[in-house]
Amino acid sequence: MAWGAWCDELVTLKDGTKEARCEMDVVIDQARAPMDWVKDLMAGHFAIPVLDGSKWGVFIDRARAVDKVYEFSGPTANQELDSLAVSVESRAKTPTEIEVTYIDRDEEYERETLLIVPDVRNDERTKRTVMLPGVARRSQAIRVGNHILRSTREMPALTEFIAMPDGALSEVGDVILVKSDVGDWEDGKLFRVLRVGFNQKLRVSLLCREYSTNVYGAASSELPVSKGTVINDKPTAQSAGKAARVTQPDGSTIRRGRIESASPKKQLVITRTPTLKVEEPDGGVA
Repeated sequence: MAWGAWCDELVTLKDGTKEARCEMDVVIDQARAPMDWVKDLMAGHFAIPVLDGSKWGVFIDRARAVDKVYEFSGPTANQELDSLAVSVESRAKTPTEIEVTYIDRDEEYERETLLIVPDVRNDERTKRTVMLPGVARRSQAIRVGNHILRSTREMPALTEFIAMPDGALSEVGDVILVKSDVGDWEDGKLFRVLRVGFNQKLRVSLLCREYSTNVYGAASSELPVSKGTVINDKPTAQSAGKAARVTQPDGSTIRRGRIESASPKKQLVITRTPTLKVEEPDGGVA
């Protein structure tokens, strides 16, 4: 299937080596609803399950070309302006840091935590914690964490509208161009379709999230260490204090390691936390 082929594609790391974009390494040892497992596993592999009628499909969260244009103003308008609703998530509510936790096969399958933060950090910090079941490589965990951070910071807008006359032809994952003089979108703004539904009058309704080509460029070709993060994937030295114990606020202790990168101001902190409590990812487009 397309998702499997995309996961198998080789991506180039900063040191020139290549590896498969995504690999799944997991032991399912907890009783959970099957779809909960599917959503969480897909979250670490750039995919989202989509119900199409009575069958489940896969939406790959990757770059793609514009599928359709919806115009709400101007002489060539083909949509009803009154149906267009837009909301933008507050910057104060979007995470400034992403903490990803995964099981590292190179560390004897111990639980590892990576903290990904932007270069410019203000006083207001909001951290989102994500568990990545099925991810067992540090490089893949960084790719996913970077993608989540970029997506939440660069794609904050949501829009919903009645699509006519051919909205039913749109599918989840499609990239559309929305043109309107409302919101200064005369030249068009890109969105990705998240949901295709029908209202009480059986008219097609599209729910979409803002789409940015900046988010997908590097993720499709190389290890995405963007200038919006402090992660450096080529550490130059490992400190001798890797096995040191660090006391947590609750009094417990953990082993803590720090890997210094080429730039003194950039660092990757890895903390082994076997009992770390993390939130379940929502499985949505981050």
